[in-house]
Amino acid sequence: MKIQYLIVVVLIARLSTIQAKDGIELSGDILEYAIPGAALTSTFIWRDDTHPTWQFIKAYGCAVVVGRASKYLIDKERPDGGHYSFPSGHTTSAFCGAAFLERRYGWKVGIPAYALAGYTGWSRVYAERHDWWDVLGGAVLGTTCSYIFTKAYKKDNLDVAVNVAPKNYQFGLVYRF
Repeated sequence: MKIQYLIVVVLIARLSTIQAKDGIELSGDILEYAIPGAALTSTFIWRDDTHPTWQFIKAYGCAVVVGRASKYLIDKERPDGGHYSFPSGHTTSAFCGAAFLERRYGWKVGIPAYALAGYTGWSRVYAERHDWWDVLGGAVLGTTCSYIFTKAYKKDNLDVAVNVAPKNYQFGLVYRF
């Protein structure tokens, strides 16, 4: 069996175990897998010689392994009293998929993907399963793993700029004509 099909089966099997309290939490639970699922599906549609499926597998695998290990090493208490809150696994997964889509296909795809990933993180805070630090940690982890392992397929003229100076941080969008 090809590894790609195995991953799709695992994502579908995991999606079938969702048990949410309300519509917002349910939608966040679905997006945890729908965004990376869309990223994985895109690797079957838009292929090139950079092996995009393996890029996704490495990025997602890195995010899941580092995220799980961090949960057990840090063992931060959840807002609802549970354990293993940091980083948010839902947010890690969603942002890993969103960053993969943005890196491969540009900001026209990335902006809506990041918006859905942000909603996923917000849904975890809304459901009182995480606080904002957990969500921020998951977003940084998922995005970082995708940026490490993903090579651009289609260049875009829009990019993110970061400038760090003493007592000053600047973030912005840069458009190249």
